[in-house]
Amino acid sequence: MSPSIDMIGPDIYADDSPFYRETMRAYHRPDNPLWIPETGRSDSFGKFFFYALGDGAIGFSPFGVDHSGWNIFGDEPWKAHANNFALIGPMSREIAQLEFDGKLKTAVEEPGQTAVEVDFGAWHATVAFGFPQPDGRRAPGTKDAHGAALVAQLGPDEFLVTGFDASISFHLPGKLPWMRSQIISAEKGIYERRSGYGMEMRPIGAFASMKSPRWCGCVWDASRRLRKNSHGVPVLKAHVLKGRGFEPRRKRSGISGL
Repeated sequence: MSPSIDMIGPDIYADDSPFYRETMRAYHRPDNPLWIPETGRSDSFGKFFFYALGDGAIGFSPFGVDHSGWNIFGDEPWKAHANNFALIGPMSREIAQLEFDGKLKTAVEEPGQTAVEVDFGAWHATVAFGFPQPDGRRAPGTKDAHGAALVAQLGPDEFLVTGFDASISFHLPGKLPWMRSQIISAEKGIYERRSGYGMEMRPIGAFASMKSPRWCGCVWDASRRLRKNSHGVPVLKAHVLKGRGFEPRRKRSGISGL
């Protein structure tokens, strides 16, 4: 018998979302950090990685993903877990710090739920899944409900955004994205090692969406950016501004409230 146990975690092989999330909640306690030492490797389990991140998990380990050439599940090349790790791996240290600081939230698509509202207090983010729609139209979702997004708050008006098959709009509480809010700048890039053990985001372009001649909302289409980018898996760093009477043509530096 072990003299002491630092933490315990569940092996979860059922891809039923309510059961999976209830199991995570049962093991996530003040005296026990959440971690998933084993879980299914099929694509239907991929979205639970984002649920685990959103709940502050310190580990998530799909079973049977070794490149051995043979395994008990056959040779089908499951992709979801590989895509998740390729997305988060290069910025894992930054993600871990954001989780520790309570600045990271996730949104996950479920059948019949094609949009999720994420609350950051002074700012809200609407995450819509599937092909981006014109303003006001219902998001269509994906055919197998695999959409997911990660949104982390870097500062009062600065966010880091990434995900799969998701469009994200920032807005003030109770307001539409183009009402009394504006995007100041947006950087799209990938995290890569620059010196020592530090990671830095390398810009690979910029993206901003003007909602009207006067108002500007912050919207990012993760799915289209992922398909078009050949340099790596991108993330977006966006600066947003709230207030009234904006003039989009005027250059601005820094973030300030109006």
